Amino acid sequence: MNNLDVYDEISFNPIYNNGQVEGVSCVSRNITERKEFEKGLQESEERFRSLYENAVEGIFQSSLEGKFLTANPALARMYGYDSPEELIKSVTDINRLFYVDPGRRKKLIELLNEKRIISDFESRVYRKDGSIIWISENTRSLTDEHGKIIGFEGTIIDITERKKAEEALRKSEDNYRDLVEHSNDLICTHDLEGNIISTNPAATRLVGYPIEKILTMNLKDFLVPEYRDGFNDYLEELKNKGSAKGIMVVKTSTGERRVWEYDNTLRKEGIDKPIIRGMARDITDRLTYEEQLRKLKRAVEQSPSSIIITDTKGNIEYVNAKCCSLSGYTKEELIGKTPAILKSGNTNKDVYRKLWDTINAGGEWRGELSNKRKDGSIYCVYGSISPIKNDRGKITHFLEFGEDITDRKQVEKKLSESEERFRNLYENARIGIYQTTPDGKILLANPSFIEMLEYNSIDELKNLDLEKDLYYEQSFHTRKQFIEIIEREGFVKGLEESWKTRTGKIIFVRKNARCVRDQDDKVLYYEGIVEDITQNKIAEKALIDAKEKAEEMNRLKSSILANMSHELRTPLIGILGYADMIAAEADNPELKEMAEVVKDSGIRLNETLNCILDLSRIESEQIEKNFEKISINDFLIDCKNSFEKAASSKGLWINIVTDTKPIDVVLDRNLLKKITDNILSNAIKYTCKGGIVIKAKYHKDKCNVEFAFIDTGVGISKKNLELIFDPFRQVSEGLNREFEGTGLGLTVTKKLVELLGGTISVESQLGKGSTFKIELPCNGHVNKEDNLAVAGQKNDSEVKVRSK
Repeated sequence: MNNLDVYDEISFNPIYNNGQVEGVSCVSRNITERKEFEKGLQESEERFRSLYENAVEGIFQSSLEGKFLTANPALARMYGYDSPEELIKSVTDINRLFYVDPGRRKKLIELLNEKRIISDFESRVYRKDGSIIWISENTRSLTDEHGKIIGFEGTIIDITERKKAEEALRKSEDNYRDLVEHSNDLICTHDLEGNIISTNPAATRLVGYPIEKILTMNLKDFLVPEYRDGFNDYLEELKNKGSAKGIMVVKTSTGERRVWEYDNTLRKEGIDKPIIRGMARDITDRLTYEEQLRKLKRAVEQSPSSIIITDTKGNIEYVNAKCCSLSGYTKEELIGKTPAILKSGNTNKDVYRKLWDTINAGGEWRGELSNKRKDGSIYCVYGSISPIKNDRGKITHFLEFGEDITDRKQVEKKLSESEERFRNLYENARIGIYQTTPDGKILLANPSFIEMLEYNSIDELKNLDLEKDLYYEQSFHTRKQFIEIIEREGFVKGLEESWKTRTGKIIFVRKNARCVRDQDDKVLYYEGIVEDITQNKIAEKALIDAKEKAEEMNRLKSSILANMSHELRTPLIGILGYADMIAAEADNPELKEMAEVVKDSGIRLNETLNCILDLSRIESEQIEKNFEKISINDFLIDCKNSFEKAASSKGLWINIVTDTKPIDVVLDRNLLKKITDNILSNAIKYTCKGGIVIKAKYHKDKCNVEFAFIDTGVGISKKNLELIFDPFRQVSEGLNREFEGTGLGLTVTKKLVELLGGTISVESQLGKGSTFKIELPCNGHVNKEDNLAVAGQKNDSEVKVRSK
């Protein structure tokens, strides 16, 4: 036998006989199997009770009327109750107390009547604290033996978090859909060949084709030709790397070229065939704007004006190159500082206070500031400072443009000083300064002008009619003539007029004036200066009278000298003749010497008389010019021969230097001979050793012939160079002079040179010699033509030329 327990059920019943218990009947039934079944059932019930008690889902039974019959702890917690008992006791009407929408329970019961079992029935219900949660019910109907519904049982789970997630997902999907639908950027997909699969409405706005058309096209179809060659590389990059980004240029339906920036990725997961998800943005306007910004930046950087940008507290955030070069600071030295670093201390504090008040109020400030460079030097700027505002109108920064006006300020200062100087000159000048209208009204006059006309004020002058009240009837020029000249020439210079003063006195004036016109060439006014030359005119007349008298006396003197020379020359000829005869025939040496002395003295006296006679003839204008053809080369040889003996007697030499070609000109031979004789005579007289060089050269460009007489004589000091051409003047003068002579030779020579229209000059160094240069005008070489304009002639008249 085994050790299994056996259970029997024994039933004892009394046995009655005539109402009396006669015995007991005992019935025994083996209930071992039933006990084992009951034990298994109890164990099963305990297991299910544990599941019931510990389930995470709410488990319930409810009546048809809406009252909980049973509820597990999970359901109580779900609804915010401490225990199932509290839940069952508190909730007496599920429909009214639980469901946010009372119609939901009615709908549930209708469905249960139809299907008996309902799954995932979702509703919103109230918790104990009034908060709302989402639940999902799995419910079945409970029926009696007749199939009539007597209640419900089922499970409930809290799906609040899931519903929130679903709502968030829905909103996210809505947002994404809205973003895609309303995005200004292109959002599309295409296959690995570039065929477009899907796109958002932005595609139509960007390329101009309808979406239906776009979905039949390849992305390559939109590219401009120069970008199509790289399309296969783009696809390969996506296949290899899984993404691609860059720039493409497309052509719209209207043919317009637009620049796109794209960022595309390859998608493989969760789909049958790989696709490309792409986003593209039209950046054409941005690139244009960026280029404009670059241009603006270059313009700001290269601006000739200093530019500073500060925040609202004045801290410098930007400076351009001009600001740095102007101030001497680098960008790094200025950024982060305030413009106070540039203050020189010369600008009044009130200026800065007004500046800040203006710009903080949103206005623009303009004015001049005195700044200091890094090296301490001062410079001036004309600044324009204005606020920079954001889209809401709030001031975020300040912008300063500064123009360097240092040079202008210096010019203005100089102009101011100059104006002051000229104002002083105007007020204090001893000459008259004026402005008048063309019709003869005085606009402006300085004190000297008013005083010159003997008036008391400018107001008195303004009432005058110049032509009637100012001009003298016998004036050198009338006002009408003055106006004709000044409007024709634009100015008058040195114009002399006769005016009447307030008292009737006549004065002589000399004026310089100019005509001032507007841009339409209309005369605005005349202005000029006036000098009172009355005393000059009086003195000038006296000088003219004196000059005429002196000239008359000079002519009389010359006539007397000529007569005296003639009277002296006649007996002198006899004296020289007899002295020469005695010197030649006398045997007595003493007598012979005396005759030579008489002869030399006579010759010297004759030369003096000749000089006096020549001078008198020149001054009395009695010399006639007689022109003829002269060979300069031959002429100079004759001159040399004439003075060869005199030079040799002193041990001197004479050399001639001329052009290689013969120089033939038309000149007065006699006058030229007198000129050269005087020069050579002086050269020999004042030369003790060495000699004389005679040079001659024809200047074709000047049309003149130049002579130079160079000696190695005693020379002339600088102080005496100015007086050697004066009459009767010599380098050595007085009774003890070293050299003889009258001092008339060079005077006569100069006058003869000038008579021929030429010039004479001298260069000399004391103790080394002198050089006399003579330039005489002529018409050049004489070749075959005999009739030429000649030296000393001032017109084109012909002169009969005598052949030598």
